[in-house]
Order: sequence, then structure tokens, then C-alpha cells
Amino acid sequence: MEISPATVKHAITMMARPLESYGPCEVGAGFVAGAEVHSFLTGFTPSRFVGLFCPETLNCAQAGGLAVLDEKLGPLWDEQRVALYEGLFWNCIGFAVAKVK
Repeated sequence: MEISPATVKHAITMMARPLESYGPCEVGAGFVAGAEVHSFLTGFTPSRFVGLFCPETLNCAQAGGLAVLDEKLGPLWDEQRVALYEGLFWNCIGFAVAKVK
């Protein structure tokens, strides 16, 4: 599995919250902020994993099989793990900004 710029773009698009008053030609997929990222990561189920990293297989995959996996496994990361990753991300961003100055 290769993570490409297209994969990152697809992830951001999946996270985006549509803005009701605007069309896609004005704001793209919508708005992404910390709350949307947190919601996306805490709700990252097997079917979302497949949708992100193997979107071409969604048409081939049996929706029932993915639904069963979602039900049995639930989200792949719990709140604590997501909070840990978010903290690492923001601390590293702060460090990088401080280092650049």
C-alpha cells in the first residue's frame, strides 16, 4: 500500500464537512478543522480504511462483509489513541514552527 498525494487528498476530502451555503466549485469538499479530523479518526472503521486506501475495491467488496467487520471491530482507534496522535502532531508542529523561527 502506497500513500500518495492522491491518498492524502482523498483523506482530506473524506474528513471535510460540507458547507451548506456554498457549492463544491466555491469551497471544494468543504471545511476541515480539528473537530472534523478527530471525528474522522475516532470513527475510522474497516470500511473507511478500505474506502481510503483501496477505493477501487469498494465496488468489488461485498458491502455486507464490510458492515460485519465494522460491527465486530468498531473504530480502529479509540479516543485515547487518537488523542495521543493528535498531541504528537500538534507538539511536532509547534516544535517545527519554533525551530524555523
